[in-house]
Amino acid sequence: PGPDRLRHGRLTRISTQPGLVLKMHVGSDGRLWAVQGNPAPIERSLCVVQDDRLQCPAPLPGLDLSANSCCMHGLAEGPDGSLWMGADLALLRWRDGKTSVIRPAALQANRAMGGIDAIVATRRGDIWVGMTTTGREGGLQRVVDGKLQPFVSPDVDSSALMIYTLFVDSQDALWVGTGDQGLLCIYRVRVERFRSSDGLSSDTVLRILEDREGNVWVATTRGLDRFRDLKVLTYTTREGLTSDGVGAVLPRDDGSIWVGTIRGLNVLRDGEISTFDAPHRIRDAQITSML
Repeated sequence: PGPDRLRHGRLTRISTQPGLVLKMHVGSDGRLWAVQGNPAPIERSLCVVQDDRLQCPAPLPGLDLSANSCCMHGLAEGPDGSLWMGADLALLRWRDGKTSVIRPAALQANRAMGGIDAIVATRRGDIWVGMTTTGREGGLQRVVDGKLQPFVSPDVDSSALMIYTLFVDSQDALWVGTGDQGLLCIYRVRVERFRSSDGLSSDTVLRILEDREGNVWVATTRGLDRFRDLKVLTYTTREGLTSDGVGAVLPRDDGSIWVGTIRGLNVLRDGEISTFDAPHRIRDAQITSML
């Protein structure tokens, strides 16, 4: 486990630490941040790559992760340079040497279980938080004046959604991947919803990304879907993926899409899928994150 860097066909191991890297994020200053999962202890779960080494914990003055006990997943950077982090019990904000805490009511009895799985910041400055636990201050929430506020429309109560992943596209629309209710796209007050009955490969959504052409790619437990003008095109093992379990998607500058599955790395180019000729260490590995 741990991150590797692939450059010019050469694979460099960044870390040999035992924790599984669940998420990576490139900050506005160019630094690469990583979130480690179990068995890494909570105080070592936020890491930064320096000189081709994974430094855990990240050397941030005043960083205090002790409001949580485990299971850190969520990580995002706010427009003011703040870092937002979430785990089993609390949402944390670090800025200028201080850590502040928001404790969602839905996570009060959630010790040692998955809680905050996703955090994103919009260009307008909104911070959205996604939790696998539903109920009051659970599901999908927006941070308003230091408090959590659900998104409510005639068709959606965001507190009732089990959130697996969040993504903000180039139009500042919020895409919401759920554990059992498919995919939502929220833009201001308008909501579009997609389920397997609408052509989505699965109602369990794991990752969402956008390529340079504006296509939104959605990885599910049963394949990879492409949205263009809100129409769905699905890729699975029938089209050549090594597994339907897609854990990571990476649009490339050459127009190809790298697809990380639980059985190695695939490349989608011009509608055709091939297996990436990767070094043995990742050829058949479970891919959970790519940048």
